Amino acid sequence: MSHDACILPTRTLAILKTTKDLHPGRPDSTWSILRRKLVSAHAVSDEDVPADVATLGSRLLSNVDEGNPDTRVISDSHKSPSNGCFLPITDLRGPTLLSLREGRAFS
Repeated sequence: MSHDACILPTRTLAILKTTKDLHPGRPDSTWSILRRKLVSAHAVSDEDVPADVATLGSRLLSNVDEGNPDTRVISDSHKSPSNGCFLPITDLRGPTLLSLREGRAFS
């Protein structure tokens, strides 16, 4: 498996599939990325996910276009609490950051 392979726990893949099925045919970028992750994902058990791979529940420090860093927790919830500390997988950045390794970028 390559260093850049899309590695996700089987539970996360099941949640992504359910989320996609709840919103069939949505054409926007979020769903395009989600579908791409599902197609390219390599399913592993929770214990086999490398520590530097972002999964559901991961606390991440990230930035967009070299802007200010932002700390969020990737969440399978479809709504983010008002305090904004969660990043739902229904938000563009949620599925984008899933499976990325620490220090990697996504464009």
